[in-house]
Amino acid sequence: MTEEGIVYVLSNEAMPGLVKIGRTNRTDLQARMDELYNTSVPVPFNCEYACKVKDYIKVESALHQAFSTDRVNPSREFFKTSPERIIPVLKLLEIEDITASVRTDMNKNISSSDIQAAKTLRTKKRPQLNFNEMNIPIGAELIMPYDDKEYKAIVSGPKKVTYEGEEYSISPLTAKIMNSEWNVQPCPYWFYNGKILQEIYDETYSNIDE
Repeated sequence: MTEEGIVYVLSNEAMPGLVKIGRTNRTDLQARMDELYNTSVPVPFNCEYACKVKDYIKVESALHQAFSTDRVNPSREFFKTSPERIIPVLKLLEIEDITASVRTDMNKNISSSDIQAAKTLRTKKRPQLNFNEMNIPIGAELIMPYDDKEYKAIVSGPKKVTYEGEEYSISPLTAKIMNSEWNVQPCPYWFYNGKILQEIYDETYSNIDE
């Protein structure tokens, strides 16, 4: 008999380049997230994706096996990969996408100072995205496939885009689309001329010491 449960993909600004693939049979993930965000972790985790699946133990195990070559430590659930490699697999197996509700639950016990600490760490560790420096011209169309939809934004300045008639920085816009209370690192989610922004960003800033 299979048991329905939740499989999730988390990231953390203190662990750049790593994601955590985990599971729980709890309908409310808040308690599990509280366990993860303890005194040994400097900033909160961010939920990249979460969904209900049939036989959640088997699904998590299959993901761990599929990404075994990227596993950092065999006794830990952390993998040196990007969320966008894992999420499409989960989408094929999901019963329901519950990412938005999981993010809400995760934030219930997170203080504003914790959120600010994560934002500060993100700013210190990564150069700010600049479309001019990345050779993406004003007027260029950016595309974000997410949740079975395709969102489009137009580059309106070195660090700005226009979406539905309003101007945004791309991180807050990504968070708005993903219903996240935190700004989201946008590069893994947006494409320019069919090329993911993460690749363009890495090519542009590869020689900069972080």
